[in-house]
Amino acid sequence: MSQPLPGYPAPPRRRKGVKGVAITGAICVALAVVAMIGTMVFLVMGLFSTDAEVPVDGQPHNVSLDGDAERMIFVEDGSDARCTVRDADGDEIPLDGVGGEVTRSVNGEDREGVSTFEPDGGSVEVTCTGSAGQLDAQVGESPFTGTRITMIAVGFGVSAILGVTGVVLLVVALVRKVSRPA
Repeated sequence: MSQPLPGYPAPPRRRKGVKGVAITGAICVALAVVAMIGTMVFLVMGLFSTDAEVPVDGQPHNVSLDGDAERMIFVEDGSDARCTVRDADGDEIPLDGVGGEVTRSVNGEDREGVSTFEPDGGSVEVTCTGSAGQLDAQVGESPFTGTRITMIAVGFGVSAILGVTGVVLLVVALVRKVSRPA
């Protein structure tokens, strides 16, 4: 441990001023708000992204997929439409049921998620059958993929940490300012 030289006092430890603490707290709160908005935009965009609309006509339709994340098939709410999915080799891809109720409404058109599947590559063949006059089925990324849920959790976590840190710093700055001698 070093000792100050004789005749020279140790330099005083400088505390961060009230203004600096308040500014740091305000920046943390502002960043928390930005992180929360970014997370919400990411969440909403995932709920409404669609790879393709497939007519409910009993004919196979090629659907190009962006990535290999789990996909969900949405059909008109309350319809009898059902779809099958085949990979590029013509093999049927197994469909899994949707755990819970997943619905989305765009322009007053309500659709419900009826099944999910794991694509093998960049495109699949989707065939949907049902009563005439139904809305097209939609194929889009499932809102419940592990990556999506992790990103949302991280976004909310970062927002919470920044927000709490900012509020604590603002309270500390306020207490210091109030308790400062006149």
